[in-house]
Amino acid sequence: MEKDRNTPRWRNTIPRFVWAIVIVFTLILAGGITYGVRHARDHAARPAQQLVTITFDASFIRQVKLTPKQFAKLSHTMLSVKTKKSYPTKNGAVIMEVTPAQRTRMIRNGKEFLSTVSAPFLNDNPKYHYKVSPDYKRIDIWMDETASMEAYLAITDGVPNVYGFLYYITGHTGPWDMTTTIYNCNTGKRKLTFSYWKQPRITWPLKILK
Repeated sequence: MEKDRNTPRWRNTIPRFVWAIVIVFTLILAGGITYGVRHARDHAARPAQQLVTITFDASFIRQVKLTPKQFAKLSHTMLSVKTKKSYPTKNGAVIMEVTPAQRTRMIRNGKEFLSTVSAPFLNDNPKYHYKVSPDYKRIDIWMDETASMEAYLAITDGVPNVYGFLYYITGHTGPWDMTTTIYNCNTGKRKLTFSYWKQPRITWPLKILK
C-alpha cells in the first residue's frame, strides 16, 4: 500500500528553512539594523554602568550550527545594540555583557521584530493566531489545512527562532526548546505537537491539519 504523502515523517534535524532563518536573524543581530552615530555619542557621554550577563547555552549554539567563536563574533552587535563584550567559554556557551539599558532595548527590538516575522502567518487568514508561554518554551497555534507554506514556516520556524534568542536575552539560562502544538482553528481540535528541535516533515496540501 502506498503511504500517504501528507503524513509527517519525523526527523532529528531541523529543516533547511530553519538554518536560513537562523542565518538571516543572526545577520540582523550582527548589525543589519543601523547602529546610529547619535547612539554612539550618547553612549560616550554616559557614566560607566554595571554590566549584566547574558549566557547562550552551549546546546543552543550547537543547534544553530555555529561554533561558539562564530556565534560570539556575530553577536557583538545584537538587535541594533552594540554589546560591551561577547566571548565563548570553555564549555561551549557564549557570554554577552551589556548594560541594563542595552538589554532593555534588545528585548524591545526583538519583540518588535516578531511582528515582521509573524506577519506571513497572521496575514494568511484572519482566524490564525498564536499564544506563547511566559517562559518562551511553549507555543500554541491555531490554523488549518489551507495555510500557505510561507505562513506555516513563519509560525513554526521563524517565530520560535526569535523567542529562542529572547529566552536568553531576558535572563533565562540552560537549554532552550519550544513545544509547538497546532490546533485546527475551525474545530479547536489538536492536530500536531512537536519539539522545535525535532520537527515533522510536512508536505502540501496540509491534510494533517484538517
